[in-house]
Amino acid sequence: MKGVYQLGTNNPEDDGLAIFYSTCSVYVLTLFETTDSTCSLCFDGFFNEKRKKLKKAAIGAGKTFKKFSQIKGNELMVIEWLIANQPEAGRLYLQLTGSLKKAAHSLNEIADSFAHHVYNSHKPFNDQQAKEFDLFRNRFSKFINAGIAVMEHEHENKVDDFSDLHTGLLSELQKMSKNQVSRISCNEVSRRNSLLFFDFIKEMEKLINALCQVVNINSELQACSYPEVKEEVFAAR
Repeated sequence: MKGVYQLGTNNPEDDGLAIFYSTCSVYVLTLFETTDSTCSLCFDGFFNEKRKKLKKAAIGAGKTFKKFSQIKGNELMVIEWLIANQPEAGRLYLQLTGSLKKAAHSLNEIADSFAHHVYNSHKPFNDQQAKEFDLFRNRFSKFINAGIAVMEHEHENKVDDFSDLHTGLLSELQKMSKNQVSRISCNEVSRRNSLLFFDFIKEMEKLINALCQVVNINSELQACSYPEVKEEVFAAR
């Protein structure tokens, strides 16, 4: 990914702003695609005890977090460049970089926790937990695909689908948490099992919320590149 901060030396009269808006969308799409591939590796590696897949997921997530941390660290250079061109875009870019980093951090935490669990030879989840994760995984995949669809084709029905899936996933995580509490009360799971389970729910909730935020923020940000429709876009939200 080309860093937006590299645009700071561009002449405001050239296509620097067009590159800026395009690069922001690339950041979001990259995050969604990386999240999809990393979570797939995590789930496959964890439930099938494939250490190579877990290692690949952890390494990839670590690189993603490092990349978005660098982007966040260089945000002031971009904002200073935007002040003379698109002040509102500067405010939104600040929010975008923060949410990108939050999402990447949670993704990294999820990948690391699954890898450490298996590499330390802790017991896998039981059949009931596996079924819950399988159901969640299918719904999460739909959420990721809906987010990508919003980015590529921002139609109202796709935005609504994405929002509904976001709400549904949060409800599903709450249900999984309640089920785990029930298992604890029945002495069906170990403390290590519960630590991993609840850590996953906590970080996945953060990840899902951050992914939703980056899509919404980027939509507002892209509207800044079309002043004639900006008010209409904002009003629709």
